[in-house]
Amino acid sequence: MGEWTPIYISLIIILVMGIIVPFAVNLVVDVETEEIEGPASGIIDLIENGVDIFTYNLNPFNFIDSQLKFSLINWIRGFGYLPVWLQYFSLLLVNIGFFYTFIKLLPTT
Repeated sequence: MGEWTPIYISLIIILVMGIIVPFAVNLVVDVETEEIEGPASGIIDLIENGVDIFTYNLNPFNFIDSQLKFSLINWIRGFGYLPVWLQYFSLLLVNIGFFYTFIKLLPTT
């Protein structure tokens, strides 16, 4: 279990901060009218507008339905109610856990 502990911690953080916290916030607060800060606002901007590469606009979320895109944006806005330092810390911790697990899954390690 020692090798897999970082991925377990990452999955628990994703479950709590990515599903339970936004669900609880969306029940209490009307997130459609609020402006948020931190990495959640960058993710929302990516979903809404995509990425401009020279003169071409690439939006990987154009293939999903507009109602599903709207629900995804509201879900991420619920995550945006966490303090900014907690958003950055959780993203850093999750990335470290996934990179560690990816390295451990390589056949040479």
